[in-house]
Parts: sequence; structure tokens; C-alpha cells
Amino acid sequence: MFQWIPIEEVTTQQPAFGFIESSTVVVFPVIYVNGLPVPFEARAPINHPIHENPVKFLQDQKNAYPLAEYSKDEQKQHAFIMIALHNNIWLARVKNLTLQPRAVYKQYMHHRAEERQIYIADYMDRTADLKRAKVM
Repeated sequence: MFQWIPIEEVTTQQPAFGFIESSTVVVFPVIYVNGLPVPFEARAPINHPIHENPVKFLQDQKNAYPLAEYSKDEQKQHAFIMIALHNNIWLARVKNLTLQPRAVYKQYMHHRAEERQIYIADYMDRTADLKRAKVM
């Protein structure tokens, strides 16, 4: 399945992270990267500042770092945590995480569901029409 990613979330620089600890604690059982509807589990080291107030920390990070590309040295200053899905673990910037999928995507999927229903109804009508006897 293909996902739409806003252009401001695409970067030309390889991300750089600081030191990574091996012992982690689950911070959010469900979290989303850039608002895409794929749920991950968020983990962070025990001494990570996110544990004091996870939601506030998440919001503070979003406010502190606007959407922009940074040098590798500047990137290392940004907070990051680990996200996991199906026993795979990645590093993610806290500023790129959201607690809910993006509303625009939900509206898009709702619109697609309506289109699907219209297509199915049209297909059923055509199929029923083919089964009717034709008079020439």
C-alpha cells in the first residue's frame, strides 16, 4: 500500500542520531510517524526526559523545531526515541511523531471509501443488467 507523505517531511540529508541506550521503556503503546496511519510503539531509555510528561515533551519538541533541514551537528541536538513495529526497531525524531493519524488522511480515506461504494453499486447494476433478457 502506498502512503502520501507531505513534501516538508522528505529530506535530502541522512539523519544523524546521538548515543543509543539498549534498555528502554514503552512511552506510548501507539504512536504515528508524520501522522501516517501506521501505528508504532514508542520506547525511550529510562533516563530520557520524555518520561516526566510524555505529551508535553512531544508538544515542546514540535514547537522547538520548525519543519526544516538541519546539519548533522544540529540534528544530534534534537530529541529522538525508538519506534517499533513487528519486532523491527527504528529511531525517530520526537518532533515527527503524533498521537493521532493526520485528519487529512482520514478524510482522504473516507472519500476513497465512498468512491469504492459507488464503484461496487455500479458494478452490481451492470451485472444485474447483463442477467436480464434482451429483446432485439
